[in-house]
Amino acid sequence: MTEHVTPPDQPLAEIIVAAIVFRDAEGRVLCVRKHSSPRYQLPGGKLEPGESTLDAALRETREEIGVEVDRSRLSYLGRFSAEASNEPGHTVTSTVYVHPAPPAAPAPAAEIAEAAWIDPEEPGDRQIAPLLASRIFPALRPRRLRAVTVFAGANPGKRPEYLEQGRLLGEALARRGATLVYGGSKVGVMGAVAAGASASGGSSLGVLTTQLANYELKFDGLDRLELVGSMAERKAMMSQQGDAIVALPGGTGTLDELFQEWTSQQLGLHSKPIGLLAASSGSRCWTWWITWCTTGSCGRRTATTSSSRTTRTSCWTGLSAGCRRCRAGRTRRRSTALNGARRQRRCTASSPRSTGTRPPSAGRTPRPGRRR
Repeated sequence: MTEHVTPPDQPLAEIIVAAIVFRDAEGRVLCVRKHSSPRYQLPGGKLEPGESTLDAALRETREEIGVEVDRSRLSYLGRFSAEASNEPGHTVTSTVYVHPAPPAAPAPAAEIAEAAWIDPEEPGDRQIAPLLASRIFPALRPRRLRAVTVFAGANPGKRPEYLEQGRLLGEALARRGATLVYGGSKVGVMGAVAAGASASGGSSLGVLTTQLANYELKFDGLDRLELVGSMAERKAMMSQQGDAIVALPGGTGTLDELFQEWTSQQLGLHSKPIGLLAASSGSRCWTWWITWCTTGSCGRRTATTSSSRTTRTSCWTGLSAGCRRCRAGRTRRRSTALNGARRQRRCTASSPRSTGTRPPSAGRTPRPGRRR
């Protein structure tokens, strides 16, 4: 038997594919096997030039098993990578979607020799492709959420219901026995989540930078506090400690945390579920973001330039409008505690030199044509 070994210093070539998961009432997954391979994999295949992953998954499913899928019923599972099953020296990266119902009558066609329903927990004597066996099947198993990472703002926001929603989330996590992992602060929406968890007897892990801890912003009811040196370390630890991620209304820091986790999920670095939570009474905090992601993002329209000025298109207009709309997401002010601490430091650090300066125009000659 011939073995193909890739040299250690030679990177594997990447194959980009897309696939769809169909499950029946017993939890089995519809898998297909090609004429040229003994291994089973999901219905799907390679992308054609200029084709999106979703379009490729729909086309390949139609060609391989004769099933037309309504794209509006698909949900995103994740992006997974593993050694290619049929092409030595390659790695395959698959974007996987999930359909909520089994197809009526899958009929193998084209290069597909067989379609079979396989139990992810007990595949029997069937050979399963490495990507499906090691990455996708584990992602389909029920998750036990022992800890949930929560991203939220350090300000209370414009709507009172933001604080109430944060408190209710903390209480819900405590009732389910899930540890709250969050930024460790006692102020804003973050503090409301921690207060809800603490009042309901839940456990909590706070992650603060040493700089923020010096401002005495720590929530006093924490079961465990981790101090780190930078915001990057803070985000990394919060991500590692949680089994799922929930974002509440917040500012640029919350958006930074959310986008980093979303990007990591897209790259296949993790498959943790990510949820957006906002008050139900007409709040549009996340509506703009979802609309932007699904219709106007990812460079669908590029900015046009005229002379030295740049005209914003709908891609960035929707994002900036959403940031303005969500008052919890503004950076217009810091928390009262933080501002008070800074004012006190400025007062104690002021010197006579800073209070007795000469007039700005003394000894200076205004430039011609420049207004003073």
